[in-house]
This record gives sequence, structure tokens and C-alpha cells, in this order.
Amino acid sequence: MYALLLAMVEILAVASGSGYGDFLTREAAKDARVGWGLGAQLTLLRLACLLPLAGAGLGILWLLGYPRMVLMAAAWLSLSLIPRSVSEAVQGVLRGIGRYAAYLVVELVFDLALVSGVALLLARGGGLSVVIGTEIAAAAGAGGRPAAALAGPGPGAADYPVAAGAVADRQRRGARRGGHRD
Repeated sequence: MYALLLAMVEILAVASGSGYGDFLTREAAKDARVGWGLGAQLTLLRLACLLPLAGAGLGILWLLGYPRMVLMAAAWLSLSLIPRSVSEAVQGVLRGIGRYAAYLVVELVFDLALVSGVALLLARGGGLSVVIGTEIAAAAGAGGRPAAALAGPGPGAADYPVAAGAVADRQRRGARRGGHRD
């Protein structure tokens, strides 16, 4: 049953925009401020898409006659996509601005939480509820600190030499053309 639930949640993740991380990497490499701003906007967009997509997925499972326990488990596991959306957006921006150590920290928090959950599962036994709880805890742990990065105004482009150079180049090109370029 976990394979079905994981497949459904991963389909929801892809449908809601898990590929935005690569887009954010490209944009943040051009301008860190734009990357952070887009990260916050794309996270909100992705969360707005998740609600109807999760509802549709649960509706399909219900129409296929899955028991209530499966529907509840799918709903709970879908909750892991909320903090995951945040952490994936932050990781995309961090890659773009060259902050690989911070990127690694977000990834390690997620991975260590999953490994801890596996250890708990092996030591104490348990079932699907422990697995789902581990998934949610890992995603929340990895998305908690990065959420603050997206919620705040973010670092300025001057904090990142590559981005500051890109902003200066854009401003010079815009001044030569006699106008402002978006």
C-alpha cells in the first residue's frame, strides 16, 4: 500500500511543479534578489496547485473503492508536500547563488530525519503510520528553516558577487538602450 501512496504523492509533487527548483537555480544565478522573490511566489503557486490536485487524487482513490484507511493515509502523506515545496524552492535558489553548504544542510536535515525514522521503524516495529509520520517530520524539518528564508525579504544581490555583477550588467545594458528591462 505504501507504494501506491508514494506514487500518488510523487505524481502530485511533479504535477504541482517540482521542476521549479531548476528554474529558480537559473534565475537566482542571474540575480539573487529575483531568485528569492520568485522562490516565494512559486512556492505559493505550488501550494495553491496542491490543494485541488490532492483533492482530485483522493477523489480518484475513493472512486476506485479504496478503503477509508488508505484515503486517510494518502491525505496525511500529501501534507509532506507543503514543507517539501518550501525546501525545494530554497534549495533551487541556494544552488543558483552558489551556497552549496547551505544546500547540503537542508538536504542533510531531510535525509537524517528519514534515516532516524527507519531506525525507529526497525527498532520498535510499526506500520504505515510510522512511515508517514517520518515522511512528514523529515519534510517539515527540511522545510522549517528554509521557510524563514523565503518569508523574509532575502539577502540583497550585493551579498553575492556573481549576482551583483549580473545586476550591474543588466543595469548597464538597460542604460545603453535608454530604458528599463524587466
